[in-house]
Amino acid sequence: MGWYEAIKDGIAVAQKVDNIPLVSELIDAQKQILDLIQENQVLKEKNRDLLKKQDIINKIEIHRDAYITLKGENPQLIYCSNCWDTKQQLVQSQIDEDGHYICPSCKTYGYYDKDKYDKIIKSESEIYVI
Repeated sequence: MGWYEAIKDGIAVAQKVDNIPLVSELIDAQKQILDLIQENQVLKEKNRDLLKKQDIINKIEIHRDAYITLKGENPQLIYCSNCWDTKQQLVQSQIDEDGHYICPSCKTYGYYDKDKYDKIIKSESEIYVI
C-alpha cells in the first residue's frame, strides 16, 4: 500500500468517527506530499539538464578563433563559442570552402582554417596581377 492509499484510508476512518480536525490534517498532509512529489520531479529534470550540460563542457575543445568543437565528433562540425558562452546552446556554424565560418544564430564570423583562407586570397590576388 502506497502513501496515497494510506492517507485515503486514514481520511475514510477519520470521517467515520467524525473527527473533522484529523480529516483536515490528513488532507493537508496529502497536499504536502503531492507538492514534494512535484518538487522532486522538477529537481530531477534540473539535475538531468545539469548533467547533460556538464557532459558537453567536458567534451568542448576551444580553438584560437571564435568556435569550438566536441571531442569525439567530426572536426568539421564546428560550433559557435559565442552562442555557447552567452546562451549555453550548441549552434553549428556554417563553413565554406575558403576557410570561413558563420554562425546562423548570432552571425559570429571568422576563420576555421586560416591557412586555407590565405592560400585562396593569395591565388585570387595572383589572378588580378597584370
